[in-house]
Amino acid sequence: MLWNFEAEYSTDGGATFTAISNLQNVTITAGRQAQIDNFAASRLSLTFRYPNGFASPAADLLPGAHIYVTAETSTSGFPFDAYYGYITDVSVEYGIPYANNIGNADYLIITAEGALAKLARNSGNSYAMAAGFVYDATVPADGQIGKAAVQSGVDVSTPFVSYYATRQASAATVSGSWADWLNQLAFTFGGRISDGREVALLTFQPIADYSTNSAFYLSDTGTGIPYDQITVDSLAQNYFSQVTVDPDGFAAQTVSTGAAPYRNYTVNTWSPSTAVATDLANYYLNNYDDPTLAVSAFHINLNNSATGNAREFFVSASSAATFGAFPIGIQIKVLFRGSTYICIIEGGTLSATPNEVGLTLYVSGADLNAYLTLNNATFGKLDENRLGF
Repeated sequence: MLWNFEAEYSTDGGATFTAISNLQNVTITAGRQAQIDNFAASRLSLTFRYPNGFASPAADLLPGAHIYVTAETSTSGFPFDAYYGYITDVSVEYGIPYANNIGNADYLIITAEGALAKLARNSGNSYAMAAGFVYDATVPADGQIGKAAVQSGVDVSTPFVSYYATRQASAATVSGSWADWLNQLAFTFGGRISDGREVALLTFQPIADYSTNSAFYLSDTGTGIPYDQITVDSLAQNYFSQVTVDPDGFAAQTVSTGAAPYRNYTVNTWSPSTAVATDLANYYLNNYDDPTLAVSAFHINLNNSATGNAREFFVSASSAATFGAFPIGIQIKVLFRGSTYICIIEGGTLSATPNEVGLTLYVSGADLNAYLTLNNATFGKLDENRLGF
């Protein structure tokens, strides 16, 4: 098999790790499928076989223990971080042999989730979040996400320091979970959320751009990183002719195009003013007012020896977002039957067994991620692409 996965756990906060042998199955899910979906915590399921029998789970494999999964290719031999999270459950399935010469068929199953789940289980307890900058460059703990980290006890940060240090959000009473508050904050700025060891608030811009890279692109021609299945749909889940932005502290702002009956999209935000809410509504409407066909998902057969470069997406996510993160926010180029598409990864699934390894990626098209980057072939053409707000 081209890819080899290994799992380790830690009971001392990630200082030291202990390997778990006989890994048979890995399933990782992360992110979202459509842009209007909330971000849920990344999830992991591991299955281990114990051919000599397994009396009881290791005493250290308890909820809250750190779990770390790496993968390496037989071609490069350089491991990448496939997942980092926290154990939620441990179970054992005991199999009784049906013949004397057949060993016990015992399986250990571990489930885990990323740091965003800690926020989801952590109530805001009606915390009064003061209006202010999302990130404070001088005293990080004074910014809104810094206060969220202090109150929740969960590491919450952003790799887009300069952006969020200039963006303000309204005051809020955090009556739900901190994950609810963070998702609403992400929608306030058209951003994304990535989680692994920590939680990272991203923007609408990519965390890494491979759209012009000559080696790291997806294709159906046998070049780059080959994929074996692609889904193109009409973006019904991302098509609206009317958008209502409903900020928590101000009146709802609605913008429309065309005539009634409208296809309405309503989003709750922490926008700091009605003017900012209106700008955001126009931004979403400009992104979502075209129901054209676009690439929405594709599958990569990682057993194919030509797919080794796919590890680069996970390496970038760990370095640019948070350690052990899924490659959410990575911008890629996709070649399909003579056409070129620029997409941003929204989420996906990684599944591995001894016989097969597959990666499914859910993506959004360039037309759903309008912003300006000067001297960029896709996003740097004035009058041909809408500016981000």
